[in-house]
Amino acid sequence: MPRPRIDIDPAKVEAFTRLGSPASEIADFLGVSESTIRRKFPKLLAKSRAVRRMKLREFQWNQAKDGSVPMLIFLGKEELGQGQEAKEAEDKTIVRRAIQR
Repeated sequence: MPRPRIDIDPAKVEAFTRLGSPASEIADFLGVSESTIRRKFPKLLAKSRAVRRMKLREFQWNQAKDGSVPMLIFLGKEELGQGQEAKEAEDKTIVRRAIQR
């Protein structure tokens, strides 16, 4: 006998994804398998995650514009490569040697 069909509200999947919930957590909450969520809503998951990342970036940018020093430092490191590991580009000379046989 086949399993009973479970209707999954796409709005709930979208809302949980925008909060940062992984597919496994959404599946647990809705009482279905993770593969069901991934199979039925791949585009919705991808779009919702993209929207979430864009909103986070917007929030970070607004914090930086408002003068948040920690956010300015973070964005400088992430966006401009101004971290401690950042080193000035070194001029390297590559020497080729001809091997005579």
